[in-house]
Amino acid sequence: WENAARMGQRFEDGFESMRTSRHVGEARFKGLMGGVELVQDRKTKEPVSREAVGRIKEALLRRSVITSASGPHGNVFRVQPPLVVTADQVDRVVSAFDEAIEEVMEV
Repeated sequence: WENAARMGQRFEDGFESMRTSRHVGEARFKGLMGGVELVQDRKTKEPVSREAVGRIKEALLRRSVITSASGPHGNVFRVQPPLVVTADQVDRVVSAFDEAIEEVMEV
């Protein structure tokens, strides 16, 4: 359980640092279970389009990250790694999200 708490905090910190991106609305975690909300613009909180969600999922898959999206607007990406996830793997997932968002949304 200690690893889950430490790595969950690492995820939360990593996604919190991405809040400078105008497309990351909120990142919420409880241990290793989390969700990352993507928005068109943080000021308006308008959700990203379903098309953008699909393209981001594809971009993540190319980076070996499998995720699903949920929420009322389908714009919250679920993050649920195994309990034995390492710090390096957490960092790679956070980086993959950052790259995928930039690839899809900044075009």
